Amino acid sequence: KEKQELETGEYYVAEELTGTGIFHYKVVDDFLYYICYQNEEASLNRIKINGGVTFENGEELLSAASLRGYTADREQNLYTCTMFQGHVNLCAWSPEGERKFELSLEGEIPQSTGKVGCLAADGAGNVYVLVQNVICRIDGEGNLTGRYSTAEWQDPFGSEYLLEAWDGEVYYINVGQQRNIFRITGDGAGLKKEEALKGYFNTPNLSLYPGQGQILLAETDGVLYGYSGEQEGLKPLLKWEDSNLNGSQVYQVAQLPGGELLVSTASNGFSERHLYLLSHTSAEELPEKEIVVLASLFPSDRLREAAVDFNRMDGPYRVTVESYGANFEYPGDQDVNKGAYARLNSSISSGQADILDLTYLDFNQYAVKDAFLDLFPYLEKGSLKKEDFLDNVLEGYTVDGKQLCIPRRFYFRTVAGRASEVGTEPGWTAEELMALADAGGKSAVVGNQDGVDMVGGLFAGYCLEGFIDWEKRECSFDSAGFRGLLRWIREHTEDGIFEMSYSSKVPQELFLREEYIHSFLDCLVLTMKFGEDITLVGYPSGDGTAGIRAKATDTLGILSSTSHKDGAWAFLEYYLSREDDEYQEKFFTRKSLLQKQAEDAVEPFYVPDGAGGWLTGEDGSYVTAEKGKIYIEGEPIPYEYVPREQVDAVLEAIGNIDFTPESVQEQAIVDILVQEAAGYFNGEKSLDETVRVIQNRVQLVLGEQTS
Repeated sequence: KEKQELETGEYYVAEELTGTGIFHYKVVDDFLYYICYQNEEASLNRIKINGGVTFENGEELLSAASLRGYTADREQNLYTCTMFQGHVNLCAWSPEGERKFELSLEGEIPQSTGKVGCLAADGAGNVYVLVQNVICRIDGEGNLTGRYSTAEWQDPFGSEYLLEAWDGEVYYINVGQQRNIFRITGDGAGLKKEEALKGYFNTPNLSLYPGQGQILLAETDGVLYGYSGEQEGLKPLLKWEDSNLNGSQVYQVAQLPGGELLVSTASNGFSERHLYLLSHTSAEELPEKEIVVLASLFPSDRLREAAVDFNRMDGPYRVTVESYGANFEYPGDQDVNKGAYARLNSSISSGQADILDLTYLDFNQYAVKDAFLDLFPYLEKGSLKKEDFLDNVLEGYTVDGKQLCIPRRFYFRTVAGRASEVGTEPGWTAEELMALADAGGKSAVVGNQDGVDMVGGLFAGYCLEGFIDWEKRECSFDSAGFRGLLRWIREHTEDGIFEMSYSSKVPQELFLREEYIHSFLDCLVLTMKFGEDITLVGYPSGDGTAGIRAKATDTLGILSSTSHKDGAWAFLEYYLSREDDEYQEKFFTRKSLLQKQAEDAVEPFYVPDGAGGWLTGEDGSYVTAEKGKIYIEGEPIPYEYVPREQVDAVLEAIGNIDFTPESVQEQAIVDILVQEAAGYFNGEKSLDETVRVIQNRVQLVLGEQTS
């Protein structure tokens, strides 16, 4: 369903609060309840909200090591639950602290349910308890008055929780591969699916929180919404980045009676937590900034985090990320996101965007329209220089002598084989590949690929290079060479697909394995899968060089229509200069950071001696420790470092990558090869008919002007 647009000029300013030990909070009328931890004890506390939030005078209500959850109703009756030996123990307490009743329920609270999501009080004196596969309703006297089954909606990879709405209703939220929102009815009808509310969501990665007169909904578009009924619809309250917060790090929200928001964020695996109070502020009260619009249909968490960190530096520029209503559940799907793509392109053509994120976009489509500024002049005068980046990365995004974009990270896909069978040097032709496979008597060429997959995968680059003259825009798919290739593929895939999982060992009857390489460690993993030395030989090519396909990520360019060139470059330079702690996730395009990744891979973990040094063995060398485990067919294999020769092999492969982005026309030709070859492989078409149709269709594509 359509969402309302966020009103400009209205913002929430975030103030960080002391006391990051405040967890699992809940607002009930004028009271804020929360849990604090000390040693192994959890104490439930509350404060009176008097125009602000201060925790110094918090009132401790109770303390228990096994406290699993709590809630309070509008009469300030308190409900707590603990778990013991497969049972949930529910206690009710009066506002004066007297125990009203105690009840034991069979079952356990789901592990995915937080401490404020396992209990909920409605507006009729009932409390609801979420246990495995069932919701129990308890009245004010401690009687079990209803059971609502949730078994039908269980998802082992999802989460579930209860939500108290402003109108006294209680909702059951189940989020996993599917997203389901139910209103719990008290008339015996059980769980009623709320299709109206569900219709607003584009992604299962959503969170719902209680608000004042509304339900708060946080979605992956970086916006916090309020919902107070179908008539009012879904109204955006704020963009997290406008408050200098990263929405992907928000894990709890509560709204105070005055409209302020209490927000908790976590990063680095919850090792860093922050608590903020967000207060409504008009634009006139904020310092004036030059706004830089970063157009990104599907911004990564890392990109949003960079924008927030850049804005926190309090410089003259402020970056705002616009995703144009893209559906995050279907990234890259141009049919589902047709409107978002149109709005993006309209924003670019009208000069309302300054930086473009090329994730799920065709670089060539924008490059031929001169959509980007040349970055070379900025590299000459800025803190970053051309020499700081891999040469082939810059070359891949240079058009007519202009540096149009600079990717920040990348990974690549290649083909690996046993060094004893493919040789120790990377690179080969298709003819060499076929001859070596036949000489080795292999029953299968590459895992998980049938004939169609091999045309569109293993031999795709060779077909684009070997059977197309791009200067003359002519093709030769009716040649003897292409006919021979199709025959060979058909002969070697007649027995079907050689299936294997990611962690499978490579048996002797299999010749090659195609693999994505995200880190230096992946080369060690491949070596373990083969059980002997390997060569990253690459995809076959016409000239015998190693064909390696790169996937650039975090690729930004400054739009030529921008009126904020300096601000756009300030952010791009900052973004490319960032050093992340996640050194093993994808490769950096900056030489210094890539080298650090390589050195980190070969460096083992040394055992500290407790006195500020390192433990040494009898021979005087440092004692090393296990760095991690690699799982091969379910078996954990410890490793201490990546051998230098394997790191060098990855660096050599990186040096052989052609980073030029694949064009829509190239992909269209591969699609034709795959579609038409399928009929030949399954026996529906003759070889002559297949190559004739491919020749004609590809020639038509080559005759078209690049859009």
